[in-house]
Amino acid sequence: MRRLQTDLKRWLAAEATGDERRAEDAFGALLATTPRLRPSAGFAERVLWAIEPAPTPLLAFGAWWWKAAIVASVTLIGMATGLLPLVRLLPLDAPTFGEVLKTGAHGLAWIGEWFAAGLALWEFLARIGTAFQVAVVTPEVASLLLASTLIGASALYSLNRLLIFERRTW
Repeated sequence: MRRLQTDLKRWLAAEATGDERRAEDAFGALLATTPRLRPSAGFAERVLWAIEPAPTPLLAFGAWWWKAAIVASVTLIGMATGLLPLVRLLPLDAPTFGEVLKTGAHGLAWIGEWFAAGLALWEFLARIGTAFQVAVVTPEVASLLLASTLIGASALYSLNRLLIFERRTW
């Protein structure tokens, strides 16, 4: 600590006299004797958490009610699967496994058709967008669009001025 104070005094004295060379040397010696302070472990993490706190999970997977709901659903599925053959003994008109499977397949096919129709629509729109892109890239079409935009803007400005003039006459 004593050496740090003597180096500091030497540097300040050299700065006060205006001797640049000696001041630079004294400053280098002062920095060499200055103890290197390092932040404690976890300092950066604590600062970052102070700026923005740790995010809280929206749904903790380990919550007891979540586990209870999963256990209850698996239990009910197991019971329903075990008791399903007994349903055939009841005098109800229950569908067979083949009918259920066939209905599920038809439902999946219906969903697939809707997805295919949606994709066809997006493909059609993408083709239109590509055609516009190719058309706009050519200099002739780009200049035509610019001229059309300028004519439209000047027409809008003129109509706005006419409306203001017309309102003043009332």
